[in-house]
Amino acid sequence: MNTSDSQEQRVLNPKSMRAPALFVGFPSPDAASDADYVQALRRLGVQLRKPRGIVVATARWHTVRPLRVTGHPEPPLLPHPDDHRPWASRTQARCVGQPGLAARAADLLGGAGLPAVVDASRGLDAASWMPVSLVFGRSEVPTIEVSLPAGGSPGDMMAVGAALAPLRSEGVLLVGSGAVVCNPHRARPDRGDGLPESWARAFDDWVSACLETLDVEALADYRRRGPHAHISAPTPEFLDPLLFVLGARMPGDRIVTLFEGFHAGSLSLRTCLLVGRRKTDLRLPDELTLRPAPLRAAR
Repeated sequence: MNTSDSQEQRVLNPKSMRAPALFVGFPSPDAASDADYVQALRRLGVQLRKPRGIVVATARWHTVRPLRVTGHPEPPLLPHPDDHRPWASRTQARCVGQPGLAARAADLLGGAGLPAVVDASRGLDAASWMPVSLVFGRSEVPTIEVSLPAGGSPGDMMAVGAALAPLRSEGVLLVGSGAVVCNPHRARPDRGDGLPESWARAFDDWVSACLETLDVEALADYRRRGPHAHISAPTPEFLDPLLFVLGARMPGDRIVTLFEGFHAGSLSLRTCLLVGRRKTDLRLPDELTLRPAPLRAAR
């Protein structure tokens, strides 16, 4: 075999392929009113192309063990408690599940010592479906949701991501939907300038610096090391999805910031991608994309 053949084989080796993992800053449905934020998510969907499937972990679904994975083939959309204009009635995208992917995820979690069961009745919460629909529009990418461990430590959240990391090599996009800074009690919906509170900016900047160097140890200890962590992340659930994404990191990964900004002064919209260092990693290869369904013969 000549050198060029060897190089081509390395490029096409399935073990070297990976879908990225995405953290979406989604502290509130009102985030969808930020045109620049929405445009950044749509650009990602166009650039990335449709993955074979999506597994989402959100700030809105934590369960006691065993963990749960949605397995409904057409999951209903659950309302968001802060959304007074039901998203399900405004979106034209159809929500598609994938029981096979749910079973695969549950098996991976169980194999990592994290017992999980498939829940065929539960729908997708708005914190998962809304960001996915902003990224992929009307594209019907099969999507399932996995719960995060209630009362778990940062290490527990990363363990869930690590267990599901093999799905990245199978063309599955792992998504964490939460927020770097989320203190609803300090939110200022009357502020239209987009400027954050100083304490919120300080914590968001600290997280950004840690992400740039992938200092996962510091991020896992954010409560002690992060400036103003007590008011920027008064409860852990909104940062848990970021730790889930970081847990899915693979050798050679880096962080690419897709959007940074604030809503209502204290709700961070920071959104980033965990992705390999090759230029091709920002666009899914054909082998990892969702293939069009075969056309049915006319009767």
